[in-house]
Amino acid sequence: MKRRKFSAHLKSKVAIEVLRGQLTIHEIAKKCQVHTTQVTDWKKALIGGA
Repeated sequence: MKRRKFSAHLKSKVAIEVLRGQLTIHEIAKKCQVHTTQVTDWKKALIGGA
């Protein structure tokens, strides 16, 4: 099985959407077709890098 690669643009877009708080992490993950753990990790990376 081949691993999916996500661009930095997508990761930051998803993380910013989480920080806005309009949708839950689960809803965003479903919408973007990624796992909730990835969304949480990307959010932490954005906060840590800011």
